[in-house]
Amino acid sequence: MIDPQADTLLQTMRANARAMPDDTAEWLRGYRAQLDGLPQFQGPAPDIDVVDTTGPGGIVLRAYRPRPGVLPTVLFCHGGGFVAGTLRGYDIPLRWLALRSGWQVVAVDYRVAPEHPYPAGPDDCRAALRFLGDGGLGADAGRLSVAGDSAGGLLATLLAREAGDLRLALQVLLYPNTDLRQDTPHASRPEFDGTVIRLPELYRSLALYLGATDRTRPDVSPLLAPDLSGLCPALLITNEHDPLRDEAEAYGARLRDAGVPVEHERMPGMIHGALQYGAVVDAGDRLITRVADALRAA
Repeated sequence: MIDPQADTLLQTMRANARAMPDDTAEWLRGYRAQLDGLPQFQGPAPDIDVVDTTGPGGIVLRAYRPRPGVLPTVLFCHGGGFVAGTLRGYDIPLRWLALRSGWQVVAVDYRVAPEHPYPAGPDDCRAALRFLGDGGLGADAGRLSVAGDSAGGLLATLLAREAGDLRLALQVLLYPNTDLRQDTPHASRPEFDGTVIRLPELYRSLALYLGATDRTRPDVSPLLAPDLSGLCPALLITNEHDPLRDEAEAYGARLRDAGVPVEHERMPGMIHGALQYGAVVDAGDRLITRVADALRAA
């Protein structure tokens, strides 16, 4: 059963949804506008020090700083199917995350497809993490973590696997994509098709992002990575009513099998995108606190 507050929100989304246009450019404009409208479900923005800077290669980084000085820092990669998502769309929940955790939260405005297909987005996130590892934005290189939701959760898995000498404290994976193959055994995809994520839109966005790229590559489908041993601890959050649920939970199982400490919570009754709904769905606000608690303990 869907959480009643989430169901009310879902019905609003469905009432405002349009049929997917055949024209890719028209669809992309509408999809991006839809994601940019999510702040209406997030409430007023709390006051915090916000610093925008240009990182390596011209990447825009936005830092939410709960206090001055050198700070433990989490790099956040936004969702959006690798074709959408902006700093604005995540501004309010990331403000709350920084205030509740005491960690600096740095959002990376990585490049998206089709203007910048794979591997532009992953490359931007890699560069942003290296920048923080070198002490950029007052980050404490000894207390770094990575986080992301949906497509950004996949990018966070990539950063955790490639961290090398950085020795990350935590990887926060919020209902991540982990398998970008279209033909998969994950039953939650057809079961919850249309519950926020519509599969035709998912597959269109992945085609724009990947083109002819081999979808079994570990940096494309982390679920298929041959070795996950030695990674930092993970907080994995999944939603009961989410097309991405099964692939995310399969990745969590693979992490555990590789000896990685994993805290997993499946949010009962919840739908994809919980982080974005804090003002209208109580579970979305609780999710921010859950992540903040994990960061404080890391």
